[in-house]
This record gives sequence, structure tokens and C-alpha cells, in this order.
Amino acid sequence: MKDSWAEPDIRDEVVDYVCYCSSRTEIKAGKIVNHIGITRSKYYDWRHRYGKINEHNAWIPRDFYLTDREKRAFYYLCSILDGFSRYIAHWEIRESMTEADVTGRCQRLGNGFCGPLQ
Repeated sequence: MKDSWAEPDIRDEVVDYVCYCSSRTEIKAGKIVNHIGITRSKYYDWRHRYGKINEHNAWIPRDFYLTDREKRAFYYLCSILDGFSRYIAHWEIRESMTEADVTGRCQRLGNGFCGPLQ
């Protein structure tokens, strides 16, 4: 448990187990924690966060530099790749991506056929 991230449910079960064992055996929680193999600071941090989910505690960068319209929008990168040379023949950023959009791009580029991917 020292080298990996613990799910909130697992973390709470460990705290419950240590409290249960400590109350039933009168062994101090610190000794049980050492026996489990986690540090005392991690245990007391887990006990402090008991019942809470893990949350990101920093600002999300996009909140600072995106407009409200950009936060609501979802964009698609439409690209046409030449299968032989792996050269990007054409690309566009679009707000929607329908089959008509894709086949229209292929036909305008001169392929004449843009079939479904296998």
C-alpha cells in the first residue's frame, strides 16, 4: 500500500479495521498501522479524510483562459490521411462531425470515395 494510490473505499476500510482492532485488543493504532505497512502520517491523513472522495485541490487551467462559449463547445479534428505515404492531405476543426461532413470533404479533395473504416 505504500507505493500505490488507494481508492476511497479501501482507504476507509483500512481506517475502520485499525479502529476496530485497536478497540478490541487495546493495542495502540500506531502499532497496528506499522504492522499493516503504511506510514502513520498516511493513516492519520486517511482518518482525517474518512468518508470523503478524492478531489483535485488546484485550479483547472482551462477555467482561466477559455471563454464561456469555448467551455460549452466540443470540437472535432477532421483529417484525411493518405494511406500510402501517411501524409495528412487535409484537416479541419469542426463543431460537428457527421457522415455527410466526412464524405463531402473526401469528395471535394478528389478521392471520390471515402468508405467506412474496417
